[in-house]
Amino acid sequence: MTKISFVSYGCRLNKAESEELKRELSPYFFITSKNADIYIVNTCAVTNAAYSKCRSAIIKLIALNSTAKIIIYGCAASNLKKDGLPAYQYFFKSDQAKLSKYLIQKYAVKKNKNNSYISVYKRPLIKIQDGCSNYCSYCAVPYLRTAAYNKPLKDIVETAQKYEQNNYSEVVLTGLNIGKYHFNDMNLADVLEVLIDNTKKIRIRISSINPEDINDGFVRIFNNNRICNYLHLSLQSGSDDILKKMNRSYSTAEYYNAITRLKKVKQNLSISTDVIVGFPSESDEDFDKTYGFIEKCDFTKIHVFRYSPKKGTVAASMPNQVQEKIKKERAERLNELSSRLHKSYLEKQVGRRLSVIFEKKKNNYCIGTAANFAEVRVKTNQPLDLRICNVQILQAADSYLLGKLFKA
Repeated sequence: MTKISFVSYGCRLNKAESEELKRELSPYFFITSKNADIYIVNTCAVTNAAYSKCRSAIIKLIALNSTAKIIIYGCAASNLKKDGLPAYQYFFKSDQAKLSKYLIQKYAVKKNKNNSYISVYKRPLIKIQDGCSNYCSYCAVPYLRTAAYNKPLKDIVETAQKYEQNNYSEVVLTGLNIGKYHFNDMNLADVLEVLIDNTKKIRIRISSINPEDINDGFVRIFNNNRICNYLHLSLQSGSDDILKKMNRSYSTAEYYNAITRLKKVKQNLSISTDVIVGFPSESDEDFDKTYGFIEKCDFTKIHVFRYSPKKGTVAASMPNQVQEKIKKERAERLNELSSRLHKSYLEKQVGRRLSVIFEKKKNNYCIGTAANFAEVRVKTNQPLDLRICNVQILQAADSYLLGKLFKA
């Protein structure tokens, strides 16, 4: 049986796609992590740094596996081909179905129904949607991925039920723009409601969503205690002038209204966000507005990116590009703010009881993820299974929590 290995870079969506491909291909191939006959590299092009990382890793992979077939897939595939990387095959627009069909037709010998793959993750990912038509002025992703795709609700439910039957305690819903999910007049709120009605106790995590998708239906179902009290809500800038130039579809007032509504229905809610610094024409005043707005929103964590021009995007040709030195200074200030906000949120967890799924062991500690996405460490001989454990939080470190197992 042909051995196949997957290497994924970038967002949760890429990891979810690789997981789906493993499940689809497991009856036909031996899934391995090394010494493979075929390597599928799922690439990322969201930033210039991510692209460079993929490129360097692929060059090394080719050098170390001279007899293997290297197949490049994902957002960076077209640009990597233009760069002349000597891969065996390329698949553009993240066309998962085309890649799966190609591999089965060309390399599969026979189907073995006894071979099955579940997930490498303790909190498995479910891709529910792909494609984006927002066309933010800085982003190349809509040009690099497939057209809008929404997974049938029946398939989403069956996947979640399979994970629950295999004793998983959490699933993570992911996609490129899951707030725009639409299948047979069903939206994201409907997906959440149907999942809750058709599973028993598995908790549901929403990976990332945009503020314009926080509507009445979403707020109502988000209140359910089986939905994790964590949300990644993209901001990008706290200046309304910059948001307009970015072609974002909300104002800071609308954004703040969205998080206010969410915090009213969800106790101990943790919200993280993305911010781009140094977007063309971002002035000191624009940056100060962003800094102040972040403090007002009281995020748990900020993912800070320095703007990097993407060829073919509107922003790449905008005037008043910001100097790299200024971008670096602004990024450093926001990263410092993020550390302070994160520590403040963690300190508020001391004395609480959090539900945690342990995922790894290190230095006699079990390390896991709470429903609010906080990292929790407990000194225990607790086996690393898939159960949710109740943990009494005793102490907050700079970036994680320390606790003890709590038995009611």
